[in-house]
Amino acid sequence: MAYKNMVSVRVCGKEMTLSGNESVEYITKVANYIENKAEELRGSESSKNLSPNLVSVLTSINIADDYFKEIIKNQELSLELAAAKKSIPTEPVVAKTVSDNLRALLEGIKVECSKLKDENQKLKAELEQVTNERNELDKEQKKIEIIANDLKDELKRKVAVIDQLTLLVQSRTSSHIEEKAKIVEEPCKELEKETNKVDVPDEKQAEPLEEKNEVENPVGDSSNQENDTVKAEPPKVEKYKQISKKNLKRHNKYPHRG
Repeated sequence: MAYKNMVSVRVCGKEMTLSGNESVEYITKVANYIENKAEELRGSESSKNLSPNLVSVLTSINIADDYFKEIIKNQELSLELAAAKKSIPTEPVVAKTVSDNLRALLEGIKVECSKLKDENQKLKAELEQVTNERNELDKEQKKIEIIANDLKDELKRKVAVIDQLTLLVQSRTSSHIEEKAKIVEEPCKELEKETNKVDVPDEKQAEPLEEKNEVENPVGDSSNQENDTVKAEPPKVEKYKQISKKNLKRHNKYPHRG
């Protein structure tokens, strides 16, 4: 004798024990289904005042209704399945043609996939090359930036050196000019002082002396007359000539730049 499972369940509001060869889970599932149907019936407004026996009967009727509806659906599905089976070609030639078409389509898809793989590989290679070139360009750009910064710093240093040299040249030039001016200024002052000391004879005073010399030497060549005239010059004129020659040499040695 097979062992039966005993399950305590609640059906239509009553506690009862069910036994069967099925599993406990299955028996509990069936009992819960019946109880849910009874609860739906008791929860409606039109069935609140019904007796428990009448609720049980109506629940059984609802379950039977669900059962027959499922049978009808099953029959309809069976008819649709049979019609679908009839629409499928059963001849070997047609099946072979369909199979060949599917194989050709599959081969075409494989070829396209192979082409796409090749294109993908090419694109990956190009992308890698572009990435490498971009990295190289970035490195070159960084080097150029470093060189540009170095050149800017070098330019700043050279500009600073040029400014310093300019200031130095200006200072040396001004000091050199001042020194030269001082060197020239002193001889010029001395020349001016000596020139102021010299008395230049008037022409009226020099003429009688020349006439007197001509009278004293009426006979003789022109050279003797000139020598006599020079010898007859007054001492002040001779001194003036000597001083003028001396000042002229000094002036040539220290020219005045003013």
